[in-house]
Amino acid sequence: LALAATSLQPIDADAYTTTRKYHPGHYTVILPTHNWQQKYMDDALRPGMRGIMKRYPWRLLEPTQGNYNFSMIQSDLNWAQAYGMQLIILIEDKSFSWERPNPGYLDSVSPRNQSGGYTMARWHPTVVTRYKALATALGKRFDSHPNFEGIAQQESALSMSLTMLKQYGYTPEKYRDALIASFGHALNVMPRSRVF
Repeated sequence: LALAATSLQPIDADAYTTTRKYHPGHYTVILPTHNWQQKYMDDALRPGMRGIMKRYPWRLLEPTQGNYNFSMIQSDLNWAQAYGMQLIILIEDKSFSWERPNPGYLDSVSPRNQSGGYTMARWHPTVVTRYKALATALGKRFDSHPNFEGIAQQESALSMSLTMLKQYGYTPEKYRDALIASFGHALNVMPRSRVF
């Protein structure tokens, strides 16, 4: 299948009263194997669809440390605006193939995982710092764009052996605290957008 769909619906409308963008409905999730062809985005143009969630490997968004390339996101936002759709950016920091999701300067904190790819050590202080910098740059560039719904993180499963986790200093508490710090920062630098 080329597409998967998800639905963002409120449980309690009052719980979502906020100044943040809120466009509930069905979102088409563009699968990794179809990420590079716009025709799969066009497949989302169906009755009842509100937007798309598309994957962007971190390494493409930040080719070198502190230098960002958001041209693909801008192109996709132009598409979303033209069709009255919303875009959720899923930042890939885990892969399931030989291709690394991370910028080259973060290779040392992106070990091989048990799924045949790489997983960035999300709890590592360097990864947290650089994620915050990426979120800041994304917020500065896109938070005010009406078709930018927000950013999303990949699944929380790390797919790493206990030996590998130990080698990279993992503890459940460090992981929890790093996610809170990273997502809390993203919410602060994107006051109009969502963090999924």
